[in-house]
Amino acid sequence: IEIGAQFIRFDELLNAGPFTLEPIDRAHDKYGRALFVVTREGESLGATLVSEGLAEVSAGVVFSLATK
Repeated sequence: IEIGAQFIRFDELLNAGPFTLEPIDRAHDKYGRALFVVTREGESLGATLVSEGLAEVSAGVVFSLATK
């Protein structure tokens, strides 16, 4: 199984230090999964992945992993 660059980078970001799970405007998606934004010092780790070209924005808020 090949792990994509986006997963490796996200793992690096998570392991770089403490992070916070911040709730968003709704607590759960339509499947009942909890929704949070992962941040460090007020910056979204998902936004970091987007700026590095490893993820894309869907529906204006949700970050989905790209297939690069």
